[in-house]
Amino acid sequence: MHPHKTLFLAALCCAMSAVLLSQTAQPTATPAEQQPSLADVARQTNKNKTKKAKVVVDDESLASQKGPFPDITGEDDNSRDILHAFDAYKKSHSDKELDDALHEWYERQDATIVAALHQNKEMSKPYYVFRPRSYEEYYSKVRTAQDDAEAQQHNRDFVSKANGTLNEVRNWLIQHNLPSDWIKNRQ
Repeated sequence: MHPHKTLFLAALCCAMSAVLLSQTAQPTATPAEQQPSLADVARQTNKNKTKKAKVVVDDESLASQKGPFPDITGEDDNSRDILHAFDAYKKSHSDKELDDALHEWYERQDATIVAALHQNKEMSKPYYVFRPRSYEEYYSKVRTAQDDAEAQQHNRDFVSKANGTLNEVRNWLIQHNLPSDWIKNRQ
C-alpha cells in the first residue's frame, strides 16, 4: 500500500471515531428538556384555533359581489333592465355613489368585452399546415376550426350587443346630466 493511502485512511478513521465519541458523550436530555410530542403540538394547535365563519358560495352571494346593476348578457338585450337598475339606484344614492357604482359596473363590462376580443384574436391566428395521418386526425382539426368559428361569431355578437347597450347607457347619462365621455366602445 502507498504511504499516502495509509495516512489518509488513518486520518479518516480518527475523524470518524471523534464524531462517534462526541455523539455518545452528550448527556441525554431529561424529560422536562425534551420537545413535546407531535400529538401534544397538534392538541395545542387545535385549542388555539379560532372559529371561522363558513362562507356559502351560491348565486346570491356571487350576485351580491357584482354590484347593484346587472351585467350585459350576450343572449338577449337586457339594456332596459340595466337602465331601470340605474334609475332605482339613482333615487336612493348620492351622485358620488352612483358615479362610483357606474364606473365599477363599466369596468366589469369592459373587461368582459376585452376578453371576448382577445379570444377572437387568438382564434384568428392561422393554423399551422399539417398533414393528417388519419381521418380521425383530419376530422378533429376540422371540428376544432368549426368550434372556433362558432365561438368567434358568438364573441362578435356579444361585443356588438354590448356596444349597443353602452350607447344606451351613454344616452341615459346624458339625459341625467352626468358625464358620459368615459364610456368607450371597443371594436
